[in-house]
Amino acid sequence: MRPTPTWTAPGLLRAVVAVLVCGWCLGLGGCQAGHGPEKGSHHYSARVLTEGYPVPSVTLTDTRGQAFDLQTSPSRPVTLYFFGYTSCPQHCSEVLSTVAEARHLLPDPDKVQVVVVSIDPERDTGERLEAYLDRFDPAFIGLRGELEVVRTAAEQLGVEIGPRHPVADGYEIAHGTQVVGADRDHRARLVWLEDVTAEQLADDLEHFLEEQQ
Repeated sequence: MRPTPTWTAPGLLRAVVAVLVCGWCLGLGGCQAGHGPEKGSHHYSARVLTEGYPVPSVTLTDTRGQAFDLQTSPSRPVTLYFFGYTSCPQHCSEVLSTVAEARHLLPDPDKVQVVVVSIDPERDTGERLEAYLDRFDPAFIGLRGELEVVRTAAEQLGVEIGPRHPVADGYEIAHGTQVVGADRDHRARLVWLEDVTAEQLADDLEHFLEEQQ
């Protein structure tokens, strides 16, 4: 069972999110609240996938036109995955600001790689995506690809991408706003919801990095 995420579209109940995320964790091997991937190691603010599951091997293109495989290209002990788009009215900016702040609270930010996948390849050119991400952190990696390929990758990471909603100046896209954390073995282990603070995320990341040593 995959989670119903925190949607950017109005009118959907956020209260359902935590319950369904845990239900999805159970379907993939169980989740724990208050324990890290190693029993008793840390009280995580994230939802913990106790056994984890592999990041999909899907090849997309970065903002410089180079191929990037979601599973094999990351080179840091911890990788964070987020699916969003540059025209997102609010939620994407809030999440990415939190991630950027948390990363820079770490003793060694370079140990955490942040991968942002556009769910709006029609409007998000490589140049536009790179300029957008540079506002938060130039180290963020932006990726693009055919929408169906991106949608499949997102679903395999437990992130839903919904339909477009017409607005006055174009359209908005409903999508999950969770951040998925993978370990050095390219297995998804942690899921942060939109309400996590930078301090909580940084604390989780610091302990998660320690477990990767």
